[in-house]
Amino acid sequence: MSELPFVSVIISSFNGRRHLEECLLSLRNLNYPEGKREIILIDDGSQDKTYEFVKDKFREVNIIRNRRNMGAAESRNIGIRNAKGGLLAFLDNDVRVEKNWLRELVRAIEEDGQIGICAGKLLFKDQPCVLNSAGGVMNIYADAWDRGVFERDTGQYDADRRVFFGCSAAMLARREVLGKTGYFDPLLYVYEDVDLGWRVNLLGYKVIYAPQAIAYHKRGGTLVRSSLRGKYLLERNRIRTMVKNYEAKTLWRNMPGLFKFKLARLRRHARVYAYPVSSLFVAVLAAWAWNLLYIVDTLKKRHQTQKIKIVTDREIREVLGIYKYASL
Repeated sequence: MSELPFVSVIISSFNGRRHLEECLLSLRNLNYPEGKREIILIDDGSQDKTYEFVKDKFREVNIIRNRRNMGAAESRNIGIRNAKGGLLAFLDNDVRVEKNWLRELVRAIEEDGQIGICAGKLLFKDQPCVLNSAGGVMNIYADAWDRGVFERDTGQYDADRRVFFGCSAAMLARREVLGKTGYFDPLLYVYEDVDLGWRVNLLGYKVIYAPQAIAYHKRGGTLVRSSLRGKYLLERNRIRTMVKNYEAKTLWRNMPGLFKFKLARLRRHARVYAYPVSSLFVAVLAAWAWNLLYIVDTLKKRHQTQKIKIVTDREIREVLGIYKYASL
């Protein structure tokens, strides 16, 4: 790159003061010119004096305060609307980045104008030799996960490659591409990065993984998946994401396999997490009920996506690759 582009780093934080100092100090130490970056912190209705702390200790940060908690997805959207950069970096408040993190993401995304999102290697803070994410993948039933999660990092994911989505805890996106796909879905508390990555793929852009862009994430956020509420949210948002982004014929064709897949998951999770099958079943029913309640909004978003997409579901299956038949 002859000249580094301007990048806006966007952080959403709700009652995250205890994490922010480490996060912001790591950004202060980035190997990226100060004049070529800005940091935007969305204080999402925090009650732990986040605003006062950041205003006093990190004056270089542009703070935007939400009067009420609006969720990470909508907070990131607010950050996008207030950002100056053509490239947008997203970080969770409990992430620490290495000094070359941003430079490596920019290097990777600038190699190809068809790259819409670039994700780096995400490791756990408390076990920095264990992977949190090496890019996101998904199967045909819209069951998505972070590649390599909980594996020991021995270099097995040290090659650049195309993935399906980037983990929003630490990733870079082109503002121009998000302007076409639409921003994060504000109703998705989790899975918002899967949904965004799907739409990026549907518009013919690529999501790639750049392993030299290294960051560290607190483990607790990932473990929400093992709670009943986590399973409810994942199921709820998975359904909405699938209905929004799949063609009608694909939804119909996948339905029998989807119910078989869900039944197998219920049995497995009851065994692994020692939850009563009845509790898991109620969580799944609640997720479907929520989607019925919001079906009008979901169909409106679906219409917008289907109208602008240029990639077919057959082509999406090719992007899914070896994971298209993965089950559990």
